[in-house]
Amino acid sequence: MLRPFLLFRRALKDIWSEFGLMTLCSLLWCIFSLPLPALALLVLIDGAVLLAVPVLLAAVLPLAPATGALYAIAYRTIEGEATKRRDFFKQMRPHVVQGWLLTGTWMLGTIALVVSGTVYSTMANLVGLVLALLLRLLLVLWLALPLYGFALFQLHEAPTVRGVASTALLMVLGRPFYTLVVLLITGVLLVLSVWLPFLLLAFTPGCWQSGISI
Repeated sequence: MLRPFLLFRRALKDIWSEFGLMTLCSLLWCIFSLPLPALALLVLIDGAVLLAVPVLLAAVLPLAPATGALYAIAYRTIEGEATKRRDFFKQMRPHVVQGWLLTGTWMLGTIALVVSGTVYSTMANLVGLVLALLLRLLLVLWLALPLYGFALFQLHEAPTVRGVASTALLMVLGRPFYTLVVLLITGVLLVLSVWLPFLLLAFTPGCWQSGISI
């Protein structure tokens, strides 16, 4: 039961030893990844749902290579490999197409699950309630796929999108407690980072990296 926390602690300890590098790489990830999702959120708050969808899909273009690079840097750090800040940009290229396909599919699935769950939650009957709950549970598991997906890109010599996606899905279903705990830790750090931004820059990669420490 404590294994997810122990893995997280070990990953965090390794990354803390390269605190400056990981903080810089996390800052680069934020610069690449957060502007378009933030814009989509603002558009969604204004009620323009149909406009928010293409903005979210466009966010895949910078999000996928930046996330892949952050995972690669964290993986190299834990493996004890010499890593420099310019390696972040180098690591954006190796699996960029696979990353786009994986992240794009994940984003489409996330949007579909959110929309479907919202529709069923408005139904005033038992069937709608049950379907809404099932879809929300599925959404939680679906959100965990990138946790393993980008890690698997680092572990496989010649990864394919289908192979990575199917393996990630099996890992999510095979280790639900571990997955939920890591997601919970990540979620708490992301929420706290609204008030304490250094958490997003320094600690979240340690949580993500625990997905590689399988």
